[in-house]
Amino acid sequence: MKGLLTRLRSSMAAAVLAAALLLAGPGSALAQSSFYFWWQVVDENERPYTGQHVQCSVFRPNQHGAALLHSTSSLGNNTAAYDPLWSNTNGRLHFYSAQSDPVDVTCFYTYGGSAFVNKLDRFTHKIIVPRAQGRTVSKFSVNAAAVTYQTDSGVAIPAGGVIRDVIVQNLNPLALGTYHLNIGFLGNHSVATNNSLVTLLPLTSIAIGSEPAASPEWLRPGLVEGASPGLVTAGTHRGAALASWHASVTSGGVGGGPSIYREKPYVVHVATGLTVSYSVNPGTGGAARAHVFIIWDRFHTHLNRVGITN
Repeated sequence: MKGLLTRLRSSMAAAVLAAALLLAGPGSALAQSSFYFWWQVVDENERPYTGQHVQCSVFRPNQHGAALLHSTSSLGNNTAAYDPLWSNTNGRLHFYSAQSDPVDVTCFYTYGGSAFVNKLDRFTHKIIVPRAQGRTVSKFSVNAAAVTYQTDSGVAIPAGGVIRDVIVQNLNPLALGTYHLNIGFLGNHSVATNNSLVTLLPLTSIAIGSEPAASPEWLRPGLVEGASPGLVTAGTHRGAALASWHASVTSGGVGGGPSIYREKPYVVHVATGLTVSYSVNPGTGGAARAHVFIIWDRFHTHLNRVGITN
């Protein structure tokens, strides 16, 4: 009886194996198992990035090459081998793999922002890409031997960018004569003036004691003090986008009374962003040469505002 049971078990095992081989198809061993990975890319407030704007690359940990990815559970020829994955309209990404081991994932948002996740497993379904991307410094050069007006600087600040400050490095501090630098924006909107960021910043040679005439190399546009005793605001070299200034006058129409001066950041509100421009009056002391640094905080909500209140 015992021998009969043994033979029956062997026959059943052989039948199961034969059926599995038949299902797997000719020339194949047992069908290979597949493992499903999926996640959604969201911001720091759990809001998904809508639209096909997120690209993720998948790597095997401690390996240089990208992982072999599949788009179906059969692991057939319809693979996305080594290609980056793109999110669907709800910010979701997925793939099938022949391996169940965790993977490294790097994600990029089309309009700025990225995230890296080390050893993401099959049970992790969220990757966070913050919208606030931190402090950014954009730089452009000025080299003008003649009067220029609203010249494209080549620097564009995207919508949602918060401009904090402007620093100017004067590269020709020994030049004689007087010239001024204005910095503004190109376009047709409320701040598209030639001096909305910096207004009439002097790059002027001055003599200090027995020292030869020279202007400071590093300049930060700020308030202009008057000649009266004490702190009297006579003007500002920060444009209207970065400062509010109101000067009171005496009854005779002469300035010198209490004034209001307040520095402020500027949020780029135009959906397509703003292009920075510069204007120069070089004067007679040679070319106006400078490096201009725009200091701003990067946000990238400008083209993906679903569920966001500005």
